[in-house]
Amino acid sequence: MSHPHYRHDIENCIAALKAEDFAGLPGLAASTVKNFKDNEKVLPLLKIAGREDDLDSINKKALEIRNNFKNIIVLGTGGSSLGGQALSALKRNNVNIRFADNIDPSSFSALLSSIEIKETFFLAISKSGETLETIAQFLICFGLAAKALGGDATKHFLIITMEQDSNLSRLARRHGIETLAHAADIGGRFSTLTNVGLLPAAIMGLDITGLRKGAATVIAAIDKNPLESEVAKGIAVNLAMLRRGFSNFVYMHYLDALSGFVTWHRQIWAESLGKNGHGATPIRASGTLDQHSQLQLYLEGPQDKFFTMFFLENSSGGPAINPELADTPELEYLKGKNPGGNNGCRAAGDDADANRPWPAAPGIRSQ
Repeated sequence: MSHPHYRHDIENCIAALKAEDFAGLPGLAASTVKNFKDNEKVLPLLKIAGREDDLDSINKKALEIRNNFKNIIVLGTGGSSLGGQALSALKRNNVNIRFADNIDPSSFSALLSSIEIKETFFLAISKSGETLETIAQFLICFGLAAKALGGDATKHFLIITMEQDSNLSRLARRHGIETLAHAADIGGRFSTLTNVGLLPAAIMGLDITGLRKGAATVIAAIDKNPLESEVAKGIAVNLAMLRRGFSNFVYMHYLDALSGFVTWHRQIWAESLGKNGHGATPIRASGTLDQHSQLQLYLEGPQDKFFTMFFLENSSGGPAINPELADTPELEYLKGKNPGGNNGCRAAGDDADANRPWPAAPGIRSQ
C-alpha cells in the first residue's frame, strides 16, 4: 500500500497523556472536521483541490517566465509569499527564485544589487492590492526597471490581485502590466493551491497537478472516515495538549528547505486560531541551531510547550564522513555516516544520542 502524502506520527506524544485528556476528543475532532467541510466559507478552499481547468494556463505562464528570465523575485508578504515559500521545500530545478517578503533597507538593497534587471522577472502578489509593503516593493522595482529598460520594463512584471479598484491594480493598468486574478473567495494564507502558490511552484519545476491531487487525497480520506483521518488525529492531539495547559507549540525542523513550510504552518495556526482570547503561540525552531541554543529552556524551563517535528521524504543524505578521518574509538560511530537519510547521525553531546539516526518518513510528517 502506498504511503499517504502526509501523516501524523503521534505515538511518542500519547505516552505523556492520560485517558481523560482524550475524553470525547475523537468525536469532537471528527465533528470539527465535518463542520469545517460543511462551512460555506471554506468550501472554495476544499474545492480548489479538485480543479484542473486553470492548471494549463499556470504551467504555460511559468514556462514562459522560466525560459526568458534568469532571476525571479516574488514581491509580497504574509500568505502572498509564504504559500510559495512552503512549496519551495519541494523545488525540482535550479531556477533562481527569491521571495522578498520584507522591506528591510539593507537586505532589499542587497537583493536588487545582486541581479541584472534585464535578466529578472518580478511577480507582485497582494489579494487586496493595498498591502503597503508590497506596493512599496513594486514601486521601487518598477522604477529601477523603467530606468534600465524603458518601455520594455512592463514585460518583466506580473501582478496577482483581486481588487480592480485598488492601488496595485490601478498601477498595473496605468503602466500596462499583466495581471492575474487572485481568488476572491480564498483568503491569502489559504491560497497556496491557487495561482498565488502554484505559479511560483510551477516556475520551480513542481508538478502542480500532483500537488492538487495530493490535497484531494487528504480531503477524500476525511470523507471516507473522518474519525480515522490524519487531520482528525492532529486535531485530537493538539486539543488534548491545550486541555493540559500547554500554551506554546514549537514547530521544529532540521532541513533548511522546510523553513518556508514551517513558517507558513505557523501563520496558518496563529491567524486561524488566535481569536477571542483563545489559541496557543506557535514558535518556529530550526535544528541544529536551536537544538544547541534553546534546548535548555525546552527541557528544563516551564513545561508549557508541545513539540511538532517536521520531516521531508527523499531528502539528500549529503556528503559522507570519510572513515579514515573518523578512525579513533570515540568517533568510530561516525564512519561513513552522512547528515541525512536512514544512516544519518545527530551531533554528539549531552543533548543527543549519537548512535540514533535521524528519522526518515514518507511525505511531510509532523510528530
